[in-house]
Amino acid sequence: MLAGFAAAQLWGTGLRTAVPLLVAVVVAVAAARMLATAASRAGAGALRAGRLRAGFAAVALSRQPGADRLMALVAVAVAGLCAATGGWLAGFDARDSRAVQELGAPRVLTVRAANPTALLGAVRRADPGGREAMAAVVDAAATPPVVAVDAARLPAVAAWLPQWGPRPAVVPPGTGADAPAVTGGRLVLRARNDGAEPVRLAVAVQNTVTGRSARLTLGPVDPGEHEAAADVAGCAEGCRVVSLDLLQPRPANADDAPPKAGPDTPPSDAAAAVLTITELRQEAPAGRVLDAAFLGDPRQWRTGATGPAMQVSARQGALTLTLPDVAWNFDDRVYVMAAALPLPAVLAGEAPAPWRLGDPTLDLFGGGTVPVHVAGTAPMLPVVGGSGVLVDLDAAQRLGAGGSSAGTYQVWLAAGAGAGVEERLRAAGLTILGADDTGARAARFAARGPAVAERYRLFAAVLGLLAAAAALAVAVAAERRQRGADLLALRVQGLAARTAATAGRAGSGAVVLAGALTGLLAAIVARFASGPSLPYFADGWNPPDPPEPLPPLPLLATAAAALLLLALVWRAATAGRAEGKTR
Repeated sequence: MLAGFAAAQLWGTGLRTAVPLLVAVVVAVAAARMLATAASRAGAGALRAGRLRAGFAAVALSRQPGADRLMALVAVAVAGLCAATGGWLAGFDARDSRAVQELGAPRVLTVRAANPTALLGAVRRADPGGREAMAAVVDAAATPPVVAVDAARLPAVAAWLPQWGPRPAVVPPGTGADAPAVTGGRLVLRARNDGAEPVRLAVAVQNTVTGRSARLTLGPVDPGEHEAAADVAGCAEGCRVVSLDLLQPRPANADDAPPKAGPDTPPSDAAAAVLTITELRQEAPAGRVLDAAFLGDPRQWRTGATGPAMQVSARQGALTLTLPDVAWNFDDRVYVMAAALPLPAVLAGEAPAPWRLGDPTLDLFGGGTVPVHVAGTAPMLPVVGGSGVLVDLDAAQRLGAGGSSAGTYQVWLAAGAGAGVEERLRAAGLTILGADDTGARAARFAARGPAVAERYRLFAAVLGLLAAAAALAVAVAAERRQRGADLLALRVQGLAARTAATAGRAGSGAVVLAGALTGLLAAIVARFASGPSLPYFADGWNPPDPPEPLPPLPLLATAAAALLLLALVWRAATAGRAEGKTR
């Protein structure tokens, strides 16, 4: 009763580590109270049936002073050892799980790169097979936090825990056809200006290797059909066209500018600028960059994800850009659809409040807002934990988010990554700033409070078992002389020596066996009645699927080891002269 009351008081407090032991005391004492009665009835029945060896052993056990207390002590010691061993082993699983969740791969390098595109290209050059390394960018400051990975390499490199669910499919189902790369020389625009004023067209390009962005301004293009050209620099490795920006005409006198469009100011139907693009080519080496088939395909173009956008019409081999008369608040850019939209994302935790009010969007690494759709959910994700999104880095940088340096740049390495992969990454242009691995991180967790407490609890449980073994030896030695005299008297009356010797040892042996089995039962009851006795981490972090504190095989192995130790002590204590006299 006292143990049960104490367990109820300590439940949910900082001293709850004692709760499983107190529950074990309740079970052990209750079972021990029934030992004498059960032994007495079993002994009487065995004697009546003529089974003298079992009958005398049971009667001796029922009349042995303190047998119930010794059994309870043994049971509590075994239960405490089983619970401590299970908690100690579960701590390893919890620390390994957290290390994998926080890193995402067996080994992670923090690197310096100019932008996500440069990071992605460098990793792919260092590991063209895609089996050892994967580029990743983590932006913990975003809302929600974003982890972008080279999703095509995710199955081979990342350490994906089973409790996170199936591996997500974050690669877009289809992408637009890539336009021919711009490699240098001069970029020539052929277009027809249907407006009343000259306009300019800004072409944003991005180096496909270094990720550096450039902006070329073509024009002015006077009313009518004309060509305009601009020199290209920084595209020796090849650049892709990211967006086209129609620079609307502005009046020479700012006072004559039309008012900005506001919530109460509808845009005018009159067009301030209308430009129809029929060709974009480069002169040296000669070749078309955007031909009629590409320009006239509506699947290759998209407008901005937020705010009012200009009108875009792709048909009949041409791309027409139209800005209304009142266009100061309009997004006057059109983007090349280099990846399918909306961008697939895997969400952990609750969706941000803006997503519940409108279409989900992400500001990927500060490089632009793109629409996304939740392709799957998971209880936890690598690095970001229980709140964040996972997207494909390749698709993100193709959608115009590859020119920013926001976020932390990483390279995830697979468990079988070769020793030379770091040198290849350096040769590809990356600077390695630091490294971490799951083993080292789990070891750091093991040096902190809860893990140390679990080891101390295991040490105390071992001492408790040794104390129970010592009590067993003292109890057997204390009653050995009297037990020997009783059995000698029975020998005089004709009891066989073999039966007398067995009966002399079996009583205390039954205490050991019953105590060990009761301790095993008490450990299981305590586990399900009270749960884990200690948190796995000082900050309260728990894995999504906590490890089993009493796994079956370690539980049985621990109970068997405890029983073996007690049996050896019992055998040594019963092998004395008093038992020999019975022969």
